Amino acid sequence: MKANRIIIALLLVIAAAVAEHKTAAVLISNFKSEPRIISLAFQNAPWKGATRAQLFRTDDTHDFEKIGGEIPDAAGSRLRLEVPQNSVGLVQLVSQDGAG
Repeated sequence: MKANRIIIALLLVIAAAVAEHKTAAVLISNFKSEPRIISLAFQNAPWKGATRAQLFRTDDTHDFEKIGGEIPDAAGSRLRLEVPQNSVGLVQLVSQDGAG
């Protein structure tokens, strides 16, 4: 598993990928910063083929709920995310096919 961590102002962004399971995740937390809009680029996944993305959020009005629709092929695309104050978001990336 490979993990990267970036601190942007007072946001914490952690990404990890598990090539064998064909999954990856990006965790974004915002506890002290003002609400932000960030852009995530998905590229160089450790698998070949299409990648599905889903977003989950925990905040004042969501309890680890799926936010918005699914992105059927996120590979090579940019996802614009609202990151409210006092929230945690999880972007889950999953390979769409069994080929590695």
